Amino acid sequence: KEKKEKKEEKEKKEKKEKKEEKEDKKEKKEKKEKKDAGFALWDSTEAETPSFNQYSAVKAPQDKRDKEIAKEKETKKDQETKGLIKANDAVLELMKKKNEAKKEELRKEEEKKQKAAKAARKVQEQKDEEGDSFQIMDSSGQG
Repeated sequence: KEKKEKKEEKEKKEKKEKKEEKEDKKEKKEKKEKKDAGFALWDSTEAETPSFNQYSAVKAPQDKRDKEIAKEKETKKDQETKGLIKANDAVLELMKKKNEAKKEELRKEEEKKQKAAKAARKVQEQKDEEGDSFQIMDSSGQG
């Protein structure tokens, strides 16, 4: 008899636990549905990961130069593989081309001026030569 009573009590307890578990699951579902249904102001501030000081894990002082060097290496690889050009490089190339074109124009203009000056000198020399009249000097000294 006692064994039967104990078994019945155990079965009742198990049934109660199962019912409680079912109710807990239902409550959890309802809570989830409630969360999804409305706008919760403080949900965005809730940490998904356990909160700890994220700055305490710094092992060595961070050097920005290392990061910049790594970025430059990556961009060089990208340039080699993809043929990409930095905006800075493109602007510098354009400026170089403009400056070279200006220098070339100035050089050509300078050459034209020099040629014109040479031609003017030749013309002037020819005029001078034509205008020169030679006088024959006597032994008397009169001209």
